Amino acid sequence: MIDFSDSNKIYENLPEDSGIKLFRFDGLDIPFNPSWKNIGVNLSGGADSACLAMLLCKIISENNFDCRVHAIQHRRCWNIRPWQGPVALAVFNKFKELFPTVQFERHTNYIPPELEWGAIGPITKDETGRDRSGDQIIVGSFNAFIMYTEKLDAIFNATSKNPDVEFPGRMMNREKPASEGVISDLIWPKSKGWIVLPFKFVDKAWIRAQYIRQHMEDLYNTTRSCEGDVGHPTSKDIIPTLDDYKPGMYVPICGECFWCLERSWADSKLLETLKKLND
Repeated sequence: MIDFSDSNKIYENLPEDSGIKLFRFDGLDIPFNPSWKNIGVNLSGGADSACLAMLLCKIISENNFDCRVHAIQHRRCWNIRPWQGPVALAVFNKFKELFPTVQFERHTNYIPPELEWGAIGPITKDETGRDRSGDQIIVGSFNAFIMYTEKLDAIFNATSKNPDVEFPGRMMNREKPASEGVISDLIWPKSKGWIVLPFKFVDKAWIRAQYIRQHMEDLYNTTRSCEGDVGHPTSKDIIPTLDDYKPGMYVPICGECFWCLERSWADSKLLETLKKLND
């Protein structure tokens, strides 16, 4: 049995007049207000964000809610990972195919590679003193812009917790246990809506299992998490340079980045996780 009681308990601190209800998937509560008309989802093309969008679309379609889903996608690393844009678009198109009764809109943004954390590191600090890179500033600002112009009731983000094993590139903001969580870890008001991170205390093993549990393996196979670049040893014979990439072509994963290692770990835990969920 996978226990989300510490995470779910946090929602007891939601304002009583929020109108938000909790929808449970294999023990995990996801907050959603049936009266919401527009929600945003940061849909990168990876497995985490696609899983969250999948569960939200199930909430909407299975309850016949009148709510439009705005997919927010950031075009980044065009010159070193040119496939990221086509993969993100393929994932968005897959959602339109899988959920024909849900209304979708797609909003794309561009992030210069020169402003990525990996290129120049942090360039300023936010109001809490945290380091912020150019790409983080652009993502946050674009989300705020879409929330305001499209009158979004909420924006969902699929940030999840680190695996229970050591990998290079682990992120400290994914280490906090649910037992120490507070309401602002999962949901908080922003502008006239809400920012929601329901996977904050969920690892990728549970996320991977949802594609089986929800009969959405085809969606999982459309996603890509690898951060390997053009010219990596696993792909240099197929795509030695940027000009050799053509949208839709097969690109081997690097097998070395944090996201590859995390995804492989989740795949290796799949049968064990499914057994726990079935129990």
